[in-house]
Amino acid sequence: MLSFYFILTTAVTPLLSVSTNERSSTVDCDSSTSLSKKNVSDFLDAINDRRSKLVKGFQPDGESDEWLLWGLDMFEMEWNCTLESLALSALKTATRCNSPVPPIAGTTGFYYNSSDRNPLRGLTLWLEEIERTKMDIDYYTYAFFYNGTNRDYCNLVRHDTFQIGCAFERCEQLNSLFCLTNKP
Repeated sequence: MLSFYFILTTAVTPLLSVSTNERSSTVDCDSSTSLSKKNVSDFLDAINDRRSKLVKGFQPDGESDEWLLWGLDMFEMEWNCTLESLALSALKTATRCNSPVPPIAGTTGFYYNSSDRNPLRGLTLWLEEIERTKMDIDYYTYAFFYNGTNRDYCNLVRHDTFQIGCAFERCEQLNSLFCLTNKP
């Protein structure tokens, strides 16, 4: 039992060891995406809060009375200036203000379009998928599976995804948020 506890503690430490103050002060990209440093910090805090809940076993599974199983081998999400720049370029080359932006090879794309001027709103909707829709859990292997459910949530808390970059553009009466993560 002691070895299990040690393994769990070691796996959880990377997600919990970096403070948000250290992280947010190092994010300074050259591109102009209408996202302030506070927006970037808010994005990372929201994603890492969900990832931390999953690691600790405190993430409810949809509207059920069940909890998702503990996540392992997960690191904090970091901001990536290259992904931010790619997201901005993709938004600027979109043919229409309300047309989804196709993902870029080697990444996963997240697109949100609304009249809402708050860039955090799209991210909040993606992360809240888990509160509305229950995941398929294999209690034999203690794993939960995507299976077409909660696409955005699953990709944002995916254990091997650890970098994100987003761009926010105002276009006519609509605002577009496009984010890319470092895994396809």
